[in-house]
Amino acid sequence: MDPPTPLGGDVGMVGAEIEATTPRPQEGVEDEVEAQNRSLPPSQTNYWAEEERVREMLYKCFDAGLLPSRWDIGDMKVEGTKAHFTLNPTFNEIKVKWLKERTVTVIFQEGSKNLPKKMKEDVIRAYENVWMGEARFDPSITRGRVCIESSNVLSYVAKDRKVVEWMLDEQEARVSLRGIWHRICFKPCMTKKEIQEAKKKAERNYFWLRILDVPIDAYCYLESTVELSIGPIHKVYPSERDARTLRLINI
Repeated sequence: MDPPTPLGGDVGMVGAEIEATTPRPQEGVEDEVEAQNRSLPPSQTNYWAEEERVREMLYKCFDAGLLPSRWDIGDMKVEGTKAHFTLNPTFNEIKVKWLKERTVTVIFQEGSKNLPKKMKEDVIRAYENVWMGEARFDPSITRGRVCIESSNVLSYVAKDRKVVEWMLDEQEARVSLRGIWHRICFKPCMTKKEIQEAKKKAERNYFWLRILDVPIDAYCYLESTVELSIGPIHKVYPSERDARTLRLINI
C-alpha cells in the first residue's frame, strides 16, 4: 500500500534524487511495513546561497498570502497515515531571521488579559487606525498580519520594518476600543518556544484561584483567608457581570 501524498503533492524535494524505476516490492507483511515507514532521501540544499530569493518568497507568503510550494523544506518520513517533516535548517534559519525583523510580540497588560481572540485583533486594528490616520508611514504600508499566541500574547507581522522599529521605540500604548482603554506593550519578536518558556516562568510566579459558589456568610473573609493561607493577592476580579444585579456566585 502506497502512503498518502501529504499536502496534495505541492511540496517538492529539490535536490532529492529519484530513481528512474522503482522495483515492485515483494508481497508480505515486512515489505508492507517497510513501505509505510520509508523516508525520502536527506535534503542537502543550502539556502543561504539563495537568501534573497527565500526572503522574497517569505514576503509574498506573509504579506500577500501566497503559499509557497516546491521548495526543499526538509526531509519527510511517512508512518502509516502521518507524514513527519524534519525542517531544512538553512531554510528555517532564514525564515526565523526574516520573522524577527518583521514581527513584534504584543502583550496585553492587566485589565486586558484573557480577551476573546476577536477582541484582541480588534485592539490591534484600532491601534493601526491611529498611525494610518496620522499618515505616519508611506501609504503603501498597510495593515499587518495578526497571530494569537496565548491568552494575553499575540504576534504582529508588520508590512515594513519601519513599523516594527516604531512600535519597539514606543514600547507600549493605550488603545480605546468601544469606550474601554486597553494597555498593550511591544517586545521584540519571540519564537513559539520562547513564548512557551515565558508563560511557564510566569506560571511559577503566580496562579489563578477561583472560588465557586461563595456562601454568603463566608464572603467577607475570602481575601483575608487567601492571603494568610497562600500569599499576597495581585488582583481580585469582580464577581458580578453586571453591577446593577449584585449576586454571589464565583470569585
